[in-house]
Amino acid sequence: MHFLEFAGLGALLWRSIRLWSLKWRALPTWILAWGMGITYAASDEIHQLYVPGREGSTYDWLADIIGLAAGLSTAYIFYRNSRIIKNLPE
Repeated sequence: MHFLEFAGLGALLWRSIRLWSLKWRALPTWILAWGMGITYAASDEIHQLYVPGREGSTYDWLADIIGLAAGLSTAYIFYRNSRIIKNLPE
């Protein structure tokens, strides 16, 4: 579940940052979204340490990071392919 949740978060972060600044290239967008996602994942796991019945886990954090990378990469691939399709001659 961590993987899927953070894959969705990664795709949404990518899209929101792309819409926020269309002048940015893909790599800075990816890096900013990556940093924001990793920070959120770490804060989520730390927060769980203080919730009764929950525990923070390094493995959960790693699943979050891998899911985040998958979501960001998928969003980038869709972005790149949509730009290629738009540039095709009719």
